[in-house]
Amino acid sequence: MKIAQFVTASYSYPLPPGVVFAPLETTNLLINGLIEKGHNVTWYIPKGAETRAQVKDFGIIPSQLDKRWKRMTATQKTSIHLFSEALFLSRLAEEAKQYDVIHIHSFLLALAFARLIKDRPVVFTLHNPLTDIHVQANALAHKDLKNVFFISISNNQRKPLPDLNYLATIYHGLEVEKISWSANPGKRWVWVGRIVPEKGPDIAVKLARKLNLELDIIGPIPKDPVKSTFFVKKVKPYIDGKQIRYLGAKSYQNVLKAFASAKGFLFPLRWEEPFGLTFIESLACGTPVVAFKRGAAPEIIESGRTGFVVETEREMEKAILRIEEIDRRECRKAVEERFTAKRVVEEYIEAYKEAIRRFRAQRG
Repeated sequence: MKIAQFVTASYSYPLPPGVVFAPLETTNLLINGLIEKGHNVTWYIPKGAETRAQVKDFGIIPSQLDKRWKRMTATQKTSIHLFSEALFLSRLAEEAKQYDVIHIHSFLLALAFARLIKDRPVVFTLHNPLTDIHVQANALAHKDLKNVFFISISNNQRKPLPDLNYLATIYHGLEVEKISWSANPGKRWVWVGRIVPEKGPDIAVKLARKLNLELDIIGPIPKDPVKSTFFVKKVKPYIDGKQIRYLGAKSYQNVLKAFASAKGFLFPLRWEEPFGLTFIESLACGTPVVAFKRGAAPEIIESGRTGFVVETEREMEKAILRIEEIDRRECRKAVEERFTAKRVVEEYIEAYKEAIRRFRAQRG
């Protein structure tokens, strides 16, 4: 198949240090797998991409290479992003006939541009929650598009919009064979993610202090002064460099090392996490996860086998004290069984075929 891919006009690949953007990482893995299977893939992506796919960049400079970016106001950045996004999407619509299927990993603006693609199936992977009213309004406004199909990254993600034209739920995956795991962890626990309220680092710190756990906090602090106040007020006061440590944003490989050496991954999330790559990264390293029953957590974590899924802080305290009941080999095995990059590629190939089949059936 000839497949076009588009994720964002903001970043190229690989991402700059300290930047977390899961859709770009997961798309790169998918593209590599598709090419290995003999498919022809073109990636619509800003300049500088290191990829095995054919590239169309239209001269767009990603934010990490644009020297003007740091001097721009938020309004200027938004304007440039929207212009660049519109350029990519309009050119993709114009060139759609070159491909068997169009695969888009964006949503709001992209869905409107999908109206311009009449004679090819368009597949959207939904990477974000569908709870936002603007997302819901946008989806409903374009519900008449018969050549547009959706892939969710968890079943829970579908709940706000259960009647979209879904093809499948396809969980993310990892190149598990490239990840080392440990059967003999240290004593420290770990929390990994963007340091924002919805990820619950403050709850992790609170529980660590209450239960006398040693905890490492890893992840980027938002650069926005308003958003960074959460870290300053709710997390930083309890960092002592011994029991509670903040290790900053780490490279992917260093995050994996932190997971492998950790006793457990404590993740008291407050929001409906659509998937949660850190869940499977931790499990791939052999490290069990303790998380609240939010979002995709119950679909990924097998409570009692690969960690514990709980509903209250009190239940989380009890689960933490039971962490040694979990066999770390089972954590690794669960990822090998359910969350490999190879499985993702196979499922997307089947989804593309189904999209093409449905599209042709509609056209008679």
